[in-house]
Amino acid sequence: MNPREIVLMWIAGVLTLFVITFVSLKSQSEAWSLRALAITRLDSDIADARRWEAETPALEGQLASLKSKVPPLPEGQVPDTYLPRKISELVQQNKVTLSERKTGKFQKQAGLHIMPVECRWDTANTKGIKDLLIAFAESDVMMDVTELIIISKGNDQLTGSFAVNCIFSR
Repeated sequence: MNPREIVLMWIAGVLTLFVITFVSLKSQSEAWSLRALAITRLDSDIADARRWEAETPALEGQLASLKSKVPPLPEGQVPDTYLPRKISELVQQNKVTLSERKTGKFQKQAGLHIMPVECRWDTANTKGIKDLLIAFAESDVMMDVTELIIISKGNDQLTGSFAVNCIFSR
């Protein structure tokens, strides 16, 4: 081999090494970028978890305070019968005529018991509905109206439906 061919072989070898190095570093660079992004996300998640951990005692205190404001079911009462009867009493006292009442499945959330009740009424007037909503707010069991649909039939006569969550502690 003459010196020119040797130099060309060296140049080809060096170029081949550069290409191999570039290709492997490019794929490694993409992997490093993905790892850096994952590390940034994990750092953010860790910071959020530490913030939530620091806020937990205050939030638990607020939750306990709110739970203490939820009245228990009156002594000796069974929720399946007491709550629908209580709603019927309040409805009758406020001159609202129910056409249908459906009780939902009991739920337990954050140590509280929730019983959803859906009611349809045929006849009522504005004062009756207003007084019924006030009666729900002043009841011995917390009643949270989650849906209220009112349809006017004219002459201050209303029809519609409401859904209420009866919330109590034990």
